[in-house]
Amino acid sequence: MVLPPLFRLPVELRYQIYAHLSAAQPICYPFRESPITSISHRPPPLALLLTCHKLSCEALDYFHSIATFRFLALGVSQNSGTALHPTALSSLRKARRVEFMLMWNLTADRIKVHPSTWPWWMMGWLDTQVNLLEEEGHELRVVVVSLRDASIEGGWELKRALLEPLDRLKGRVNFRIGEIVTVITEQDEVVEGIKAFVKELNE
Repeated sequence: MVLPPLFRLPVELRYQIYAHLSAAQPICYPFRESPITSISHRPPPLALLLTCHKLSCEALDYFHSIATFRFLALGVSQNSGTALHPTALSSLRKARRVEFMLMWNLTADRIKVHPSTWPWWMMGWLDTQVNLLEEEGHELRVVVVSLRDASIEGGWELKRALLEPLDRLKGRVNFRIGEIVTVITEQDEVVEGIKAFVKELNE
């Protein structure tokens, strides 16, 4: 089979072309029936992917090396490999970098009751996503932990328990800290707590 003229170029130049075609333009809700709420980069155009199998593989490999697949703690309550749309599942299996955007809001009423009664998006969501990555994240290398914390009650030890599902990915991926947004009175404690937790995960 005759390869496309593009393969006459050095691989570094081909990657520059792929970088131009896979620009950093976030795509929101790219799949149906998926916990992936956005992707940081635009995928290669279909016309390029249909050129030939080798070119398609190389372009997609480059795309997955730069793209971040973001999971936001809002939306459907359950997702597993069998429930995902096939295109979403295929992308998840190739994803190398995932970002979890956690949402916390510990109120005075919530800290008085058992955590199992807290909203799913705060208590059960992360556990579900970690299960999914354990089953389907075959190429996963990096997990970014980001947070929106509206809590003015509780304390770090109570909040730390919400991160414990990440322990199951320890030793398998590198953890990084993303954007942390909290109420001003809690900021120092939460930021330092997450830094320490992520450091433990990477040890």
